[in-house]
Amino acid sequence: MPNQIKLIVMLSVSLFLTACSSKDAIIIKVINPIDQNIKDAVVETPIDSKLQIFTLQSDNVEIPFQIINDGEKRTLKFVTDLSANETKSIRVEENLLQDVKRFKARTYAELSAKKGDVYYDKRFRGNKFEKVSYLKVPSIHTDHDALFKYEGPGWESEKVGYRFYLDWRNATDIFGKNKNQLILDQVGTHDTVAKDDSYHSMQDWGMDIFKVGNSLGIGSIGMWTDGKVNMVSKTDSIICSIPYKGPIEAKIITDYYGWQVGIKNMI
Repeated sequence: MPNQIKLIVMLSVSLFLTACSSKDAIIIKVINPIDQNIKDAVVETPIDSKLQIFTLQSDNVEIPFQIINDGEKRTLKFVTDLSANETKSIRVEENLLQDVKRFKARTYAELSAKKGDVYYDKRFRGNKFEKVSYLKVPSIHTDHDALFKYEGPGWESEKVGYRFYLDWRNATDIFGKNKNQLILDQVGTHDTVAKDDSYHSMQDWGMDIFKVGNSLGIGSIGMWTDGKVNMVSKTDSIICSIPYKGPIEAKIITDYYGWQVGIKNMI
């Protein structure tokens, strides 16, 4: 039920979002139309490209925010608490100190791989993973060949983390947390780890809590054909990228080309 309520809240906030300008500021009014308090309502609105360095305030308290440039679209995104039936005014004004704030991150995404393509005996060699924002997956890559840190890209909030198998399995796995913090930067950093250091065993922060097997994990893409679900296992190429990451939102994109399902190719 909490997820359903949150979805309704997000839609309501978007529908009732208005903005007006004063002499020296823009006022964004966010309305909660339901008789229930909302924790961490996600609010987003288009933002004028002329506004470069600014601050957000509510009742003289600064609010963390993120500007997302996605193609030609420029969006302001922030998180705020709303009381039942509350109308909250958010003040957007120029940052006179020209100080670009670094807010505490509540999201994170990464893709870490071994560079150099040193490959033999069915494994990519080396003991160091390097973070990249764009990568075309080598055609020889398969499961458990040690190319990627925890086998693909990862993303997280303070509450839960995820990883995506960037190979024929095409599935999403879960990192369960027992601490309210971001942890993926420190997970799976060694090529070969002892059992007491592996994310498959309980660690100080939590562990991998889902046995994916031959399933699609907690949610992925597949096609029902020939009486079974076909994963995105056979492709011409795969490209994974992280277009942006910030305190409010992080994004991972995986593009598949030439997906073969049965005797058909899906583009």
